[in-house]
Amino acid sequence: TEQATTKLVNVVYQVGRTGAITPVANLNPVLINGTIVKRASLHNEEQIQKLDLYENDILKVEKGGEIIPKIVSVDYRLRKLNSKKISFIKNCPACGSLLIKNDDEAQHYCMNSNYCFPQIVGKFKHFISRKAMNIDGFGTETIERLLKGNIIENLSDIYNLKVDQLVTLERMAEKSAQNLVTAINKSKSQPFHKVLYSLGIRHVGETVSKKLSDHFGSMENLISASHEEILNIDEIGEKIALSLKKYFQAESNLKQLDKLKHLGLNFLQIKSEKVGNKLFAKTFIVTGIFEKIDRTNLKEIIVQNGGKVSSSISAKSIVIAGNKPGPSKMLKAKDLGLTTISFEEFINLYKIKIEN
Repeated sequence: TEQATTKLVNVVYQVGRTGAITPVANLNPVLINGTIVKRASLHNEEQIQKLDLYENDILKVEKGGEIIPKIVSVDYRLRKLNSKKISFIKNCPACGSLLIKNDDEAQHYCMNSNYCFPQIVGKFKHFISRKAMNIDGFGTETIERLLKGNIIENLSDIYNLKVDQLVTLERMAEKSAQNLVTAINKSKSQPFHKVLYSLGIRHVGETVSKKLSDHFGSMENLISASHEEILNIDEIGEKIALSLKKYFQAESNLKQLDKLKHLGLNFLQIKSEKVGNKLFAKTFIVTGIFEKIDRTNLKEIIVQNGGKVSSSISAKSIVIAGNKPGPSKMLKAKDLGLTTISFEEFINLYKIKIEN
C-alpha cells in the first residue's frame, strides 16, 4: 500500500447524529494513490493514545483498502521539544455538554440529543435519506436553514411544509419547492421497515429494521413487545433490545410517533408475498453497487424466493458482488475460498424472474 509523509495541522471533533464524537486529523495536503488527502479519522480516544499524538507531528499516511485515509505511524524523531500532547476533549464541541463514555464502548458521546445542533441535523438527514424515507431534493443546507428559521423542529414538521414557506429560503426556487413538497408526500408510501429505520434508533440498522417489522408486523406490536420477545428474534442481541426499549420509553418519542402515524406514514408491515422456494436454505451476502437493480430490491428478491440475506460471511455464504464491493467482505470471502458471483450470474444460475 502506497504511503506518504505529511504533517499534522490539528485535530477537530465531529458530532454524529447519535452523539458519538469522532476525532479527525487535519493534515497538510498530500498525494496518495492519485488523490489529495487532507483529513484522516482518528476514530476515538484510544487511537489517539495508541499513536501518542502531539501537535505538529510528522505522520505516515496511507489509504486503508486503497480508499479510506488513515494514519499508520508517527515519526517521533522529528517531534519538536515544545510540542503539546493531543488530549481528547471533555466537552461537546457543539453544545458544551460533558461527554460520557461507557466502559463497553470505544467512543465518547454527547447526551444532549434534543439541543445539540449537529445531532438534530444528523437525525433529519438520516430520516430523509435514500434508504429511509427517500425524500429527493432535501439537502443538508435546506435542513439547516429550516431548523435555524424555526420552520421545523420535529420530524413530523417535515410533512406540514408548504411551498410558500420553502421559497423564503435562500436558493430555493418555486419549482424546487414544489418538487420537494411532492417528494415529501410521496415518501408516505415508504414501507414500515423503512419508516422504522428512518427513526434513527441506536443499533437499529436496515437489516434489523426489516427483521423487527417482519416479526412484529406493526409499530404498535413492537412498542408493546417485551425485552424477552425482542431477544427471541434471530440475530437480535442485548444492545438492540435495550436500545429499542429505551427509545419507546421516552414520552417525547411516543408523541412523535403518534404524529407521524396520523400524518399517514406506514406503521403496518405488508408481508412480502413469496414467489417461490428456489433459494430455500441458501444464505446470500450482497455487496457493492449494481447497475441494473437497487441493492434493497435485490435483497427483497432473495427473500421472496425463499433465501436469506445476511451481513456476516460464513463458509456456506453465496456472495453477490457489484461494483466497488466492500473490501472487508471481499477479503473474508477470499479467506474462506468463496467465489463471488455477479447479479447476472445470480439471475441465470437460479433462474430468477425479474419484474420490470
